[in-house]
Amino acid sequence: MLLIDYFTQILIYTLVSYPIIGGLSFIVSSLYYWLLMEKEDQPRYLKKGTPFITILVPAHCSYVNKWHIFF
Repeated sequence: MLLIDYFTQILIYTLVSYPIIGGLSFIVSSLYYWLLMEKEDQPRYLKKGTPFITILVPAHCSYVNKWHIFF
């Protein structure tokens, strides 16, 4: 085979395997973080569990505000 054929095969294998290897490394690193590191990152008041409080933050809707100007 010619050198260009080897280069083409390496390029095709790289393009095909890159998303697979990237996805698997993301899954493995996410599991590692979830299993081993997540408990250490929490503040002291969240170690026993999350509080039963919901905080609602008012937001501005620009779509409603824009049509309010015309009518």
